Amino acid sequence: KHAHSNYPWGWSQVGNTPCRWYKSQTFGGGIRDPLIISWPGSFRESAVEHRFCHVVDVAPTIYAALGIVPPDELNGVEQMPIHGESLLAACTGEATRPRGPQYFEMIGHRAIWADGWKAVTFHDPGTPYDADSWSLFDLSNDFSEMHDLASREPERLQRMIDLWWEEARKHGVLPLDDRGIELFGSTIREGSPHYGKTYTYYPPIQHIPSDASPMLGGRAWTITADITVDGTPSGVIYARGGHNLGHSLFIKDSTLHFVYNALGTLQRASAPIDLAPGAHVIAVRFDRDGSTGTITLTVDGTDVASVHIPVIMRILGSMGMDLGCDRLSPVAPDYTGPFPFTGTISRVRVEVRSKMTAEDVAAIARTESAKE
Repeated sequence: KHAHSNYPWGWSQVGNTPCRWYKSQTFGGGIRDPLIISWPGSFRESAVEHRFCHVVDVAPTIYAALGIVPPDELNGVEQMPIHGESLLAACTGEATRPRGPQYFEMIGHRAIWADGWKAVTFHDPGTPYDADSWSLFDLSNDFSEMHDLASREPERLQRMIDLWWEEARKHGVLPLDDRGIELFGSTIREGSPHYGKTYTYYPPIQHIPSDASPMLGGRAWTITADITVDGTPSGVIYARGGHNLGHSLFIKDSTLHFVYNALGTLQRASAPIDLAPGAHVIAVRFDRDGSTGTITLTVDGTDVASVHIPVIMRILGSMGMDLGCDRLSPVAPDYTGPFPFTGTISRVRVEVRSKMTAEDVAAIARTESAKE
């Protein structure tokens, strides 16, 4: 009930045993995952396939199964070549030709698989790529990458390294980029959902993933909901995050609440309200003051409640955002999800009123890189 998908690196390493490392690495612990495919009546049943495949093979497999030939050009725009190879023959039990090489790259860490062999290197940010030390593994006999054969087969290793550069050029990997914190503080490009300082939504809408949700972080912000009620309203107007971290703006028992959930510690602003039938504006404002801040609730332009926030949460979880309900694990213990709003929400506007500090950016980068 109160579990979460993100956990410390140490537990990730244990979970990946006997493979090395974890997410963001190109050793086995960072890239090996199970793939289960089921298509009753089309694919063979109950078979385990040990041949190498990659996530880029999924799309060409679906295209092949449906008989779709992707166009070379669409609406006058030349399309990128499809990366990966179809797994359809393997799924149906037919003989297949050996798969071509597959490169890996993550924040400067690199690896390449070819004919059952794998070359892999760990990269220290800011150091020359040519200074990286490569390892060589025979995955046909050593899937957990325990026996480094680099010194025993230097010619094979060099061929693998050269092949990595060849595949990297072919698939647009270059130039390499080993930045970390700098990427979190980069300028938002036009066309991104985060371009500008406001986000406007017109419910009803589906759940919004965390990466597309407003970038509130440690910033000052205001959320304004235009609602219409008929009778005594109740339910969630806005919810962000989950049971361990996030926000919830809701009405229950004729009381307006905003719950600020900081890793299970709840700060709450509440006020009794009596909304006449018709249109109203409900708003919640966060004003930052150094490492703390204040949440203020507003009804039709009048402040009705506030609460001090002693610890600002720069990350609001990975659960995303809902408007008009709380679909996932409830942010507040006051209700059982989805607790839909009984009135009508015509518009929700989120305004970001300040920029993140350098400390905010660094903290977010540390948190994101620590997720598993």
